Order: sequence, then C-alpha cells, then structure tokens
Amino acid sequence: MNKPEKPIHFKILEYARKENGPFNLADMINNLNLDAPTKKMVIDQVRDGQILFHSYHANAFSYSDLGNLENSSIRVSMSALDAFRLNEYEELEFAKKSASSAKKTAIVAILISILTAISSIGFSYYQVSTESKLPNKLFETMDRQLKLSEETNNLLRGEK
Repeated sequence: MNKPEKPIHFKILEYARKENGPFNLADMINNLNLDAPTKKMVIDQVRDGQILFHSYHANAFSYSDLGNLENSSIRVSMSALDAFRLNEYEELEFAKKSASSAKKTAIVAILISILTAISSIGFSYYQVSTESKLPNKLFETMDRQLKLSEETNNLLRGEK
C-alpha cells in the first residue's frame, strides 16, 4: 500500500519549522515547487492569516503579481497556532503507526493463542485415548510402602 502524499499545508509548516524564524515567502514557494493553483491557494491563505504569520497589508499578496513574487520581500514565519497544528498532525501520524503496530502484534498473539488451544486439545485427546502403562516396579514399591505403613500403625497401637 502506497503511503499518501503529505498535505501541502504540513509541508509548508515543516519548511517554516526548519527555517526557525522569518523567511521569504517566495523562497518557500520556489523550494516546495508548487504549481500555479497551489501557489494561489497558499498565497491567499497566507494573506488571510490562515497559515503562517505576516505583518503586511493584504494588498502585498496580490495574485496578479505572482509573476513578480520571486522579487518579493514578503517575510513570513510560523505562528504558535501553526506549530500546534504541525505537532497535532505529527502526533496523529505517530498514533496511526502505533495503532498499526499494535494491530499486527494483536493478530500474532491471537494466532499463537489459537495454535496453543488446538495443540492443547490434541494432546489432551491423545492422552485420553491412549492406554496408561505404569511400570510394575511402581506398583511393587507402592505395595511395600503400604505394608510398612500398616506395620508402623500396628506397632504404634501396640498390636503385633
């Protein structure tokens, strides 16, 4: 199963975290190799304050000036909300991996339990269906012990 591609928003947030401070918006867009519709979406969301922090007027983000974006000096940085979103996403991804691992472990444990139960039933059936053969020496030893016990009891009671 192919792992789905990471959503662009989280790629942007990882880029922002890696920069560890204010960075040029145009550099980020170029480094992430965004296509034109995605560039527009990202610029609109940055302008509207939905992702990344900036202190510019909304007119600084005009999509019609996208061709000039490479020359832009718009600086953005990761906001606290962005950091929270990225942490939540990473925790969710970790939880998915952990759940998958736990599921595999549970399946293996169930299979082992089934094999153990089947083998236990098989051994029990074998023991019940097989005639028990105890050695004669065991019975002779038990008889001797019984006679010694009876003699000891008789002596204790004063009988001969």
